[in-house]
Amino acid sequence: MGAGRGDGRRAHGGGAGARLLRGVRLAGPARARCRPAAARRPVRLRAGAGADARDGGGPRPAQAGRVRRGRRARHPGRAAGDLPRLRPLPAAGGGHRLEHGGPGLSGQGDTVSDVLDAGVHWHTEPDRIEVDGADIAYRRDGSGEPVLFFHGHWLTRCWSPLHAAIAERADLIAPEAPGFGDTPCPPWVTGRDDVVLLYRGLLDALGLDSVHVAGYGLGGWLAADFAVFNPHRVRSLSLLAPYGLRVPGRPIADVFIMNPADYDDMYFNGDPVEGAVPGPGTPAQGGAEGFAARYGDMGAAARLIWDFRYDLKLEHRLPRLGLPALVVAGEDDRIVPAEHPARWGELLGTGVQNVPGGHAFPIQRPDETAALITTFVSGVSHG
Repeated sequence: MGAGRGDGRRAHGGGAGARLLRGVRLAGPARARCRPAAARRPVRLRAGAGADARDGGGPRPAQAGRVRRGRRARHPGRAAGDLPRLRPLPAAGGGHRLEHGGPGLSGQGDTVSDVLDAGVHWHTEPDRIEVDGADIAYRRDGSGEPVLFFHGHWLTRCWSPLHAAIAERADLIAPEAPGFGDTPCPPWVTGRDDVVLLYRGLLDALGLDSVHVAGYGLGGWLAADFAVFNPHRVRSLSLLAPYGLRVPGRPIADVFIMNPADYDDMYFNGDPVEGAVPGPGTPAQGGAEGFAARYGDMGAAARLIWDFRYDLKLEHRLPRLGLPALVVAGEDDRIVPAEHPARWGELLGTGVQNVPGGHAFPIQRPDETAALITTFVSGVSHG
């Protein structure tokens, strides 16, 4: 799994998710997703072929910095007017049609995940690029100021309404960190610093000298780390309900031990978004393959923050950044207490913008959240 064998057992071995996973027989990409990165290979189906048809011998090694395109993602350097518009797949409940027509493998280049995720909100195939020996999956759309978006411990393998709304006014690049989503985890990635270095290499590979950086939850912490160590490459910093600080007496909820029955209350404040599962959940939510993918994401998150849920050095480092910053919080966030974004705002010398909703406000109120980010980015770039 994304966190590796040892880390995955440590984080989840005794929990309900581990017991459920042992009771599920995984096949195809989910089984590959749970193997160590070195043992995984992408599985692609040819038009008309069955689920066991594989490209013989797996993919050829990519050159460093070379992009391999997904069906709906953009090539670096392509003119903005030529961009294909990314659009979400329909929600579960019938009438599914893949991008190339039909409810099955009807278009050349369809992948296993196309079929498995046809009923999951917002799934899109990523582009891929090799960076320092790592095979990074990312999605990119839009034009204008470049915004590098760091996902949290969930909302991978998709182009959500938040992504789409930001891309209406900016050039949005949304990579998946090692072990998350469609990005395998190299054995040398063991901490947040490794992810930061990898993302710096990603900017080099994409030919981007500097970007606006945004992050949600755990991604907010990674975005701050990226800015601390690469301030010359960051034009602005936007943080959505970020993890990473210690506020005595007000800890962030432990998402690793949360009962799936509490997701709707804790993340959505009783107003869930259909198909959005903010943790491993159960195999009943999206099937065994979706469960395995979400479980892998949580394992990857555990690899990064299981031992330390905050970084005391940020208290010293953030005030010295000197970067334009935006902090956004949910009005009633039951995962990240209000004292956390308030403290981020104090350290970064900015206030906090509140959006109605819970911790899942970026997908409960995607347009409002995106407007805050893009208006801020525009103000920085034209200020």
